[in-house]
Amino acid sequence: MGMAPPPLLIVAAEASADLHAAQAVRALRAAVPGFRCYGVGGPALRAEGLDPLGRAEELGVMGLWEVLRRLPAIKRAYDGILARVRLERPAAALLLDYPGFNFRLMKALDALGVPVVYYICPQVWAWHEGRVDVLARHAAQRLVIFPFEEEFYRKRGVEARYVGHPLLDVLPPPSPDPPDGPLRVGLFPGSRNSEVSRLLPVFGRLAMAALSRFPETRFVLFPAPTLTRDDLLRHLPKGLEIEVEEGDRHAAMRTLHLALMASGTITLEAALMGVPGLVGYRVNPLTYRLLRRKVKVPHIAIVNLLLGRAVFPEFLQDECGGAAMEAAFFDLLASTRRREEIRRDALVLRTHLRGGAASQVAAVMRQYLSE
Repeated sequence: MGMAPPPLLIVAAEASADLHAAQAVRALRAAVPGFRCYGVGGPALRAEGLDPLGRAEELGVMGLWEVLRRLPAIKRAYDGILARVRLERPAAALLLDYPGFNFRLMKALDALGVPVVYYICPQVWAWHEGRVDVLARHAAQRLVIFPFEEEFYRKRGVEARYVGHPLLDVLPPPSPDPPDGPLRVGLFPGSRNSEVSRLLPVFGRLAMAALSRFPETRFVLFPAPTLTRDDLLRHLPKGLEIEVEEGDRHAAMRTLHLALMASGTITLEAALMGVPGLVGYRVNPLTYRLLRRKVKVPHIAIVNLLLGRAVFPEFLQDECGGAAMEAAFFDLLASTRRREEIRRDALVLRTHLRGGAASQVAAVMRQYLSE
């Protein structure tokens, strides 16, 4: 009997990172007998056997004030990870996105001699370009999920590797045609409580306004896996009839004619499945002022960035829920042709990205486990 390999440290503190890390762990478990991991994750990683030192449900926050409120939980997770690393040294660390936390952790791990593989590098091309140097200095490898990122890093003298986009391995293919029947509209208010409390009341008001003009419309609420049904329902207007989708979210997305979405991974899921949508986003006004000075990109929805134009109409801050967004929403509810145009344009994204990310990430991590 060979000795069991040392564990891996994994930090996936947000809903989408949790799913992407879980795919890689599944591939590792199949290939490495006695594989173990500890760290931070959500329901998907815990189901794959992660020994949790922190929960994505508590740590996935964004914005200055939200982070301050969650500081005790964030600090507990951070200290707990380093204590465990000193006690049981991992073969390597796999850190996903979440730069505020992971960059500090990466420096500490590097100082302890633990190799760091950074998967889903933060969007340094959008803002915080200075982070490129930090990644270059402290990460052993950088794995990116958009093809243009590889080139972005290389131009700055940093090696990064495009491994494909993990969503392409889990999404069902798009339906050949839009669904029949009365209009079904999905509401996707984000995966963090702070996002939901800002966006869901706006989406709820738009839904109520739409029902007075298009009474046949059905609304479906999609909770992120890190949030409960009750976290969401309290943010909706009284009297709004809505289904809550708690089964297979991707199967349910195939039945939608339209989606109202927070800016985030969901916009990619919708585009790759051919669901047309509108994107709304609001952050704390102070955070927004800081971001507006730093952000260097023309759109916020990743779909629009990748396609180079606003295929999904997007509405930020005060425009989110305003008259222009309501008009665009009504226009999409009224026009099959307009929805079909957006669907066709969004599906072009499938030719820009490729799948196979989880198996490539697993292959990278396997090298450390076999050393």
